[in-house]
Amino acid sequence: MIFQNHLKFKFLLKRCVEAATGYRIRYHAPYWSKAKIIFTFDDGPLPSTIHILDLLDKHKKKAIFFLVAENVKKYPQIAREIVKRGHLVGSHGLIHLNMKKLSLSEFSHNIKKSFRIIEDICEVKTKYFRPPFGQINFVQAIWIIIHGIILFFWSCGVSDSGELNFINPAVSLRNKEKITKHRLIFLLHDYTPLDVIKKYL
Repeated sequence: MIFQNHLKFKFLLKRCVEAATGYRIRYHAPYWSKAKIIFTFDDGPLPSTIHILDLLDKHKKKAIFFLVAENVKKYPQIAREIVKRGHLVGSHGLIHLNMKKLSLSEFSHNIKKSFRIIEDICEVKTKYFRPPFGQINFVQAIWIIIHGIILFFWSCGVSDSGELNFINPAVSLRNKEKITKHRLIFLLHDYTPLDVIKKYL
C-alpha cells in the first residue's frame, strides 16, 4: 500500500511539473493533443529504422524519433527518410551518454551541436529533446526550458520482450482501453523487435 501511494504521488507530482512548465517538460501527451498515444523511438537512425518506418506506414501511425546526432551523420539518408515520411524528429544528444554529470557548458555544447547536425541533415527545425537514460539535472532542465526546448520524457517504456513499465500505477496493463485513454508517451527504440511494436499500433 505504501509503495502504491508513493507511485501515485510521483505520478501526480509529474503532472504538476508538466502543468507548471506549460508542458515544456512532458511525461504524458498534453490534454490538447489529438493523439491518445504518442509513439517515440530512441537511439536512431539505424538500418533497422527503415523497417519501423514501413510498419508505421502500414498502420498509418506517426511517431517522434529522438536521434543521436552521430548516428544521423552515419546514416543521413535514413534520417531524411524519417522526415520525408511525415514523422517528427528530436535530439537524443550528440552521442549516447548520461548527461547528468556534465557541466552546464559541456551540456549546452552537446545539445546545440546535436540540434545543428540534425537540422542541417534533415533540413527541418526541431524543438524536442530527450536525454539518454532520462537523466538530467535541475540546472540543465532550467537551461532547456529557457531556450524554448521541450524536454520529452515518457509515460511507459516497452521492453524488447514487449512488457510495459508504467509510471502511472492506475493504468491496467491488461486493459487496452485504459491504456489508450491516458494520453501516454510510449518509449521504444529503433532496435525494438517489430513484433513487439505491432502489439501497440
